[in-house]
Amino acid sequence: MQDIFLIFQTLLNNFQLIYLLTVLANISFNNLKLNNADSIPMLPEAVF
Repeated sequence: MQDIFLIFQTLLNNFQLIYLLTVLANISFNNLKLNNADSIPMLPEAVF
């Protein structure tokens, strides 16, 4: 039973980390878009 809980905890931690990284990537990409709106080609929104 302890092993199952440990696996679940690890999955949860990994999911939170991936979510956090995705949010940070979105924020930095949006800042990039705002700062260099006319100098970089637009990436499709589906990438994020």
